[in-house]
Amino acid sequence: QLLERDPKSFPEVARILSLIRHEILKHNTAFLADVGRALEFDAADADQRAAVLAQRMFGDGSGIDDRRRRDTKDRRGRVAGGIYGRFLGYLEELEQVARAHRVTLNLYRKDPIFRPMIKAFEELATRSKELRHPERLRSSRKLELARVLGRSGHVLGRQAFERLSGVIRELCVVDVEPALVQEVYDQVAGEEQFVGQPLAPLQLGGTGGLVRIFRTDFEDILANVFRNSLRSSVLYARPPVGLGVALEVEIDEITGLSSLVLRVMDRSPEPLSNEMLRGRYVERGMGITVDLLSRYDGAISVESAPGWSKAVVLRFFTVEDEASPGVAA
Repeated sequence: QLLERDPKSFPEVARILSLIRHEILKHNTAFLADVGRALEFDAADADQRAAVLAQRMFGDGSGIDDRRRRDTKDRRGRVAGGIYGRFLGYLEELEQVARAHRVTLNLYRKDPIFRPMIKAFEELATRSKELRHPERLRSSRKLELARVLGRSGHVLGRQAFERLSGVIRELCVVDVEPALVQEVYDQVAGEEQFVGQPLAPLQLGGTGGLVRIFRTDFEDILANVFRNSLRSSVLYARPPVGLGVALEVEIDEITGLSSLVLRVMDRSPEPLSNEMLRGRYVERGMGITVDLLSRYDGAISVESAPGWSKAVVLRFFTVEDEASPGVAA
């Protein structure tokens, strides 16, 4: 709901999800099932491993996370430290991002990714004292604890990691198709500075492809190029003013890597060169474009285009073997 209502939240959400995946899941929850099996089969070091896991997952019991230096409590009022406290802190950050975009999240009850994660953490939290001192448990109680660790390890291990990875991929991959290019062009052409100008329909061809970039950044890059070309054309080209876009995929003969190429073509005689772009042609907004492109190893250049005055060419490395995204596209 948050991502649908406000795409501008994509980078913030992706950052938090990446931190949860890396700090909470990748380096910590993978041990849950292993310790559970050790307890189930009464391994020699099972009790010691369980105590170490409890310290890692829930801290020393003070509830103060050294990285945050503040108390953290779960929704039942229990003081939460360690990985659990850090996880709750990230949930709070996610909710703050949503509120800033006027969206209320219900991660605890309705979210298909976080609801099972929260439930698994809470079930573990109820067993934290047992996990710290499994040697005090009866055999039946220890076996029950082992099964809880096994269930939690499944939910907080591979399942949560794969689900979060899928969402992050969707947030960071854009399907650049003609409809998206047309949408960005229409937004720019509808700006006040171009209202009333004799603009011809966009000449658009090609099929596009998948590139790894935040959709909002891609739209900003393309919009800046459109805006620059339209402004120059309105000032110097003969009416009706028109732009063309050609989408194609290039294969590097040496590396074999493929790139998506967008050629934005205009008929303005105003000079524009690669040197001007490298010199951060900031007064025309191209400095922002160069900065954004550099984050994604993209490239921009000025090339000749038959039938046009010139083409501003954008290149992005394509994403191989990815499913078409559902959120970002």
